[in-house]
Amino acid sequence: MKIDLFPRRKCSLILSKILLFSMIIIVSACSSVNNLLENINAISSEENQPSESISKDIPLTTLIPKSTTNIVVSHNYFILSYNETYEQSEWVFYEITSKNINGAIHRTNDFRKDPFVETGTAENADYSNSGYDRGHLVPAADMAFSDEAMSESFFHSNISPQDPGFNRGIWSKLETKIRDWASDKGKLYVATGGILKDNLTQIGPNLVSVPNSFFKVILYIEGDVYKTIAFILPNENSPSNLSNFVTTVDQVELETGLDFFESVTANIESEMESSVDSNFWLFDETATEEKEQTEDNTPSSDPTEDNTSSSDPAEDNTPSSDPTSLISIFNVDYNPTGSDFERENIILINSGSSSVDLTNWYFVDNSNSHHEIEGAVGPSQKFVIARNKDGYQSWTGKTPNYATEFALSNTSDFIKLYSPTNKLVDEISWEN
Repeated sequence: MKIDLFPRRKCSLILSKILLFSMIIIVSACSSVNNLLENINAISSEENQPSESISKDIPLTTLIPKSTTNIVVSHNYFILSYNETYEQSEWVFYEITSKNINGAIHRTNDFRKDPFVETGTAENADYSNSGYDRGHLVPAADMAFSDEAMSESFFHSNISPQDPGFNRGIWSKLETKIRDWASDKGKLYVATGGILKDNLTQIGPNLVSVPNSFFKVILYIEGDVYKTIAFILPNENSPSNLSNFVTTVDQVELETGLDFFESVTANIESEMESSVDSNFWLFDETATEEKEQTEDNTPSSDPTEDNTSSSDPAEDNTPSSDPTSLISIFNVDYNPTGSDFERENIILINSGSSSVDLTNWYFVDNSNSHHEIEGAVGPSQKFVIARNKDGYQSWTGKTPNYATEFALSNTSDFIKLYSPTNKLVDEISWEN
C-alpha cells in the first residue's frame, strides 16, 4: 500500500502516471517536491492499480490538502506539508485500509531528522527533558504492515510535541477508533496535524512549537457515497469521550486556515465539509478502551517516547448526556467586507444523536453584550442565529432558527457561548 504521491526518486514514473491520467502539470524541477504541490498522482499498491478517481464525481487528486508553505514532501506511505516557522508539518495525509491495520511489524523507535525536508526538521535534542512526548501524526501502529512504512513514521516531520497524558490517552483512543472504522469500512483517508498559531510555547534548540490543539479529518468515499468526520482536541490529558470532540471539516478549516478539499466540485465540497453523519460514524467508547488495553502499547523507558496507551480504569468513558458537550460554534459570518451588516450570523452545530433545547443559552462578544437564545437544534443539525431575520432571508433564501440584534467587528472580535448554568461551552475569535 505504497503512496506514490510525489515520488522523489522516480521522475519517469511521475511522467508516466501524468500521461495515464491526462493531467496537465507544470513541473519546473522534477527533483524538487516543492514544485509539485498541485500535482498528485495516485495512492496505490501492488494489489490495487491506481485509478483516476475514487468516485465518478471526485478525482483522487483533489483530496490532498492545500499547502500554505509550498514545502511538500512525499514519503512512500504518506505525504506532508512542512511549516518551517513552527518546525513541524502543518498536515500529514495518508491512506488507511482494512488490509493493513493488523500488521506485525514492531515499533522501531528510530526517531530522526527527515532528510527530505530541505529546510531541516526537529531532532531528538529538541524533546530531551522538555516534558513532552514525541507524538506521531501518522500513527506508528497504522504503519505496522511494512518495515519501510514503520521506519518512515519516525521521521521528525511526522512528530509533534504532545502532552504525555494526551498522547497516551485521548489521542491514542482516537487512533484506535480510526483503525476500527477502517476495519469496518475498508478504506479511509486521514489528514492530521497540530493547530499552528502565533505565540505558542517552544521547546529545544530548534524552537519547536507546541500546539495547543490537534486536529484529524477523516474521509470515506465509496462510489457516490462520501462521508467526513473531524476532531479538534486540546493538547492535554482528558477523561472525556471522543464523541465530545467531534466537529466538521469546515470548523477545522476555520481554526487552522487550511483547505482540505479545495479542488472538489463546490456542491460536493460543501456537503462533505459542513456536516457529520452520526449514524455512519458510530462510537462505542467502552469497546475502544478495552481494545486499547489489549494492544501492545507498553510504555518505553524513554519518557519522551510516544504512542503508549493509558489504561487507567478510573477514566470515565461512559457516553455523556450533558448537552454542553454536544453543542459547538460552527461558524461566524462577521461581515469582513464592512457592508451588509444584516447578513451577519452565528451558526451552532449539534454533534450528538439527540435534540438539544437552547432556551436560556446565551452568547457574549468583546463588548460584553449578552444575547439570549431560544429554540432547539436537532441531532447533527445546525442552528442559525441571524442579526436580522429579513436580511438573512433576503441574502440566503432561508429562514434563520433565531434572530437577535447584535453587531460584530470586522477587524477583531470573539464570541463565547454559555449554557443556562453559565458554563462556557465554546468560543471563537478572529482578527484581520
